[in-house]
Amino acid sequence: MAAGATYEPIATASPTNGTIYTFSGFPSSYTDLVLVGSCIMTGGTTLRLRLNGSTSGYLYQISRSDGTIAGSGNTSMIELCDNNGSFLSTFVVNIMDYSATTLQKVVLGQSGDQANSLLICGGLATTSAITSISVLTTNGQSFASGTKLTLYGIARA
Repeated sequence: MAAGATYEPIATASPTNGTIYTFSGFPSSYTDLVLVGSCIMTGGTTLRLRLNGSTSGYLYQISRSDGTIAGSGNTSMIELCDNNGSFLSTFVVNIMDYSATTLQKVVLGQSGDQANSLLICGGLATTSAITSISVLTTNGQSFASGTKLTLYGIARA
């Protein structure tokens, strides 16, 4: 992020049901995007991230706060956090150079959940501009009351 850059809210959502929420139609005038979330689901599930609806090509490594590697490799979406349905899981995800068409997309995030705090390192193996960001639940669980998702743009300095 360039010196003097500021976060500008683009969109906020508070889904109380459903298994997916997608942000789209955001301007390409920012340098980076930041997605901040506090989520609770109806039961035990993992919250995941998908960019441009892509179901393949995500490279990732997840490190837990105790220093262990929880997973790495190539997958169909990026894991954000786990949730057992009785508390809020929180996360922040940075999507760098999202509108560039000559760079691989870098996604870095961190979250807090019942398992341990996670550091999520991931990216999408594409040089296409990011035009949609989806937050998905797994195991058929849905978002519950108390969930809040906010997308910010980092303004060019």
